[in-house]
Amino acid sequence: MLTLGRLFDDEGKPCFEAHSDEQELFIELDSSALLKLGDGALDEKLHAALDAKRSQIRAAAQNLLNKQFVQRADDGSVRVIISAIDIV
Repeated sequence: MLTLGRLFDDEGKPCFEAHSDEQELFIELDSSALLKLGDGALDEKLHAALDAKRSQIRAAAQNLLNKQFVQRADDGSVRVIISAIDIV
């Protein structure tokens, strides 16, 4: 099961630390997901909006992870990238 950790900015984009079955990974939100979840908010208000919608983000990330839609970044980290279409 996927557990979301802290929300932080990764190169200016909101990103969650996450853990699944002892694997560390990062959950990224593309611009369409940010627009859908953030309701047009910016900066701290965006973080607050995303924190309030953690359950939706976690569910979308878990679904993508189950389907093995993951990417390995140049630094070796595992990343799940969520777009608006992934969010129910």
